[in-house]
Amino acid sequence: MWEVAPEALITSPAHHATLPKGKICVTGWSWGATEISYVEISVDGGETWQRVHAEARHQMSWQKFSFEWSQLVTGEVTICARAVDRNGTTQPAKGARNAVHKISVKIA
Repeated sequence: MWEVAPEALITSPAHHATLPKGKICVTGWSWGATEISYVEISVDGGETWQRVHAEARHQMSWQKFSFEWSQLVTGEVTICARAVDRNGTTQPAKGARNAVHKISVKIA
């Protein structure tokens, strides 16, 4: 048997969306065999990360997360999300089924 590794998936905004400058909300879901302690979000393609709260887990349910930031510069932005479970296991950067989730958006 195997356990499900930690994973986070961005559900909003949509991949390749065009968004106006200003406040942007990123939302999604995280899950794993072990409860997710927090999700980290990057708005610079994975160079820097900010910890965001993952809602409490009820039994084996998915955990919602959200993050809001103010984007004042136009252009392409790569948003990344990775989950960290309560054992400290982090979603891998690449190479695995559950690699860090990335989306690209255009700020107009």
